[in-house]
Amino acid sequence: MEQYYPLPLDDYYNNNGFSYDLEQRIGNFTTFGSSYPGDEIPDQKDLIIEDIPFLFPEAKSTFNNIELENQRLSVPEHHYTAMSILGAADNGSYDENVEYHLNDTLVHRMPLALTNWTDQMPKYNEKVVYRCSGIYTQKGSLLTSKQTTIWLQTIQFEHPIHINAIVLPDNPCMHLFAITLKKENTNEHATTI
Repeated sequence: MEQYYPLPLDDYYNNNGFSYDLEQRIGNFTTFGSSYPGDEIPDQKDLIIEDIPFLFPEAKSTFNNIELENQRLSVPEHHYTAMSILGAADNGSYDENVEYHLNDTLVHRMPLALTNWTDQMPKYNEKVVYRCSGIYTQKGSLLTSKQTTIWLQTIQFEHPIHINAIVLPDNPCMHLFAITLKKENTNEHATTI
């Protein structure tokens, strides 16, 4: 059975990507103040997508995604074989390097690629997790000329990497809602989900 570690990201969230019509709460997923219609995103913290467990942000929380600004994420020290994320890019599709560290030593570097949130087809082989009916504007109106998507992207490592931190790239047009690491198949120090 596969072993995973869904990262708790509440302390790292720095962006509100969801708007809610009845509450007149307006998000700012993009630099132009556009956002997802939050009422169309299920209010479910524990998700299983493609047999991978994720911790999804709570509905209507003040912040619900990480806008990438070189954040350093602490993770339990372990050997990992893959990283899966729920996310999207805005104002284009992007490919940036993520660094994996053990203490202060760079262990591995690999690109994370995310397709634009308004694209209908993935540019980097992602899978659709949520597809919403439109875009909320900063004025609170829902435009249905384009649908919006949260994607599933998985980075497979060539070999297990021993790490205790992840350093994200600096690209505020890339957003992560959830991250799950896949552990190397060993019986020690592993939690099966």
